[in-house]
Amino acid sequence: MPSSTKASVRDDVNWLGRFIDALAQSPTNASPEKGPSNGDLETVTLFRIRIPESAKSMSI
Repeated sequence: MPSSTKASVRDDVNWLGRFIDALAQSPTNASPEKGPSNGDLETVTLFRIRIPESAKSMSI
């Protein structure tokens, strides 16, 4: 689920609210060492698990 509450922070899973692909965001003035956020990395990890499971359930 996207983190769409007022209490949401950048480190929440799926902070940007994408469902079809993985998406990360970093400030334009941030160095590569400062991004992506922990929430973005966790979102990608969960996405990598979900896609094969979804494909298997659809017999793709």
